[in-house]
Amino acid sequence: MAGPRFSEIQSLILKVDATQKQRDAASAAINLWQEVEPKRAFLAHGELTTLLEAQGGWHARFDLTRVKANTPIEEQWVLDRPETTKFNDRLKSGFVSLSCELGSLRKRL
Repeated sequence: MAGPRFSEIQSLILKVDATQKQRDAASAAINLWQEVEPKRAFLAHGELTTLLEAQGGWHARFDLTRVKANTPIEEQWVLDRPETTKFNDRLKSGFVSLSCELGSLRKRL
């Protein structure tokens, strides 16, 4: 779910019979998901390479090629272990929160 779909849901939240607390929770869930959503293409379509350090640490490198106007655009996203853990936690909590709030919204329709 991206872009226009988020704005459609935001406007729908304002129209349904809900308390302000419910509206705030739904908006917060959408905002949390929008923080992680831009990296979705790397996870869904990127190529992962694990980079190992001599000291035993590691990095995750995602390589992605996007095509815009018939021109390939190479992109990379590199994370170290703490960044990977932090992103994974945000991704999980964003997914759970958004799923819960969309389910609640559906029940109120």
